[in-house]
Amino acid sequence: MRDRFQKFLLLISRIRYSKDRHLYIGVFAFMALLLFIFFGLYIKMRADLKVRDNILESYYDQPQPGKDIQEPGRDKIKVYICGEVIRPGVYEISREARVSDVLKLAGGPGPDAALQSINLARRVTDEEKISVPSLEDIKSQEQKSSGLININSASQHLLETLPGIGPATAENILEYREKEGPFKKIEDIKEVWGIGDKKFQEIKGLISV
Repeated sequence: MRDRFQKFLLLISRIRYSKDRHLYIGVFAFMALLLFIFFGLYIKMRADLKVRDNILESYYDQPQPGKDIQEPGRDKIKVYICGEVIRPGVYEISREARVSDVLKLAGGPGPDAALQSINLARRVTDEEKISVPSLEDIKSQEQKSSGLININSASQHLLETLPGIGPATAENILEYREKEGPFKKIEDIKEVWGIGDKKFQEIKGLISV
């Protein structure tokens, strides 16, 4: 094909300036225009076919209405997952699924998720609620069980439950933690503005680090 094209160009170059040469040039330009049009239509047709194939593939990959119920082993259940996950919500999943499978559907655990506190290998049940706790939730539970308030992790609301600690003093504790870092021992809380020896004596038996 390439040789024929070169011969055609050579033939045109040998023709002198005349009406015949102008005619050949016109025919060549017309053929080139047709070739360009047909090539563009071909590319568009291929793109349309690809889009159609993608639509058909995505359609047939989806379970058909009622198919999961009729076919054994494909029955689905719905589970609600919340807490420290990326996308909390209700998800439809196989009855054979585990907690780890539901966690994947929810986008995975959040940055503060305490996964060690839940059984990822447990099989889920229909209408179940899975709550993924945060590290702060675990610390709060530990504080409640021990009866002591950890001054390194307690929230302002929890600090205000201590005797003599109001909103302003609790906020001072939070600011101190943020600037100076965690307390190394409970006596260090006396470095906070508003907490002296007298107030420390009132709360030392209720706090921990």
